[in-house]
Amino acid sequence: MADLIQTLLNEERAIGAALQSRALAVISTSGAIVTLLFGAAAVATRGRPATQVPHRISFALTASMVSLVIATVVGLISNTAFRKTRNLKLDDLRSIFPVDDWNGPAGEAKCIIASAQLDACTSAHSINIIRSNMLIWGVLAEIIGIGFAAWAVIELL
Repeated sequence: MADLIQTLLNEERAIGAALQSRALAVISTSGAIVTLLFGAAAVATRGRPATQVPHRISFALTASMVSLVIATVVGLISNTAFRKTRNLKLDDLRSIFPVDDWNGPAGEAKCIIASAQLDACTSAHSINIIRSNMLIWGVLAEIIGIGFAAWAVIELL
């Protein structure tokens, strides 16, 4: 049973690492597209005041910028806010197993360790669900932002 729990914990940690990588991708691509939007805004104004830019282009650029900034913020929160998982640490083992009990039965120790690993697995799973939901919203905001950016570019051409 302890091996199964350890396998589940390793899987949850791998899923968490994959979600963090995807969140970094959302952050990077959204930031790059926002940079390109500044270029599109410069083309849209062509030396004239921003108030003279056609409303459709201004709206599309603004909506794209807002959506991409939201995607970036969601990606950052997803990647940084949920670092506190319950992990078994050496100090925890010392408090669970005082030195006097080290010669005790191994079965009891395995049971306590498995219980602590199960707590860590449950914690990691809960955090992964939150991260995956946030990532879905971040990707959705990014898609909306890309759509508005495409609309702005089409209007500029």
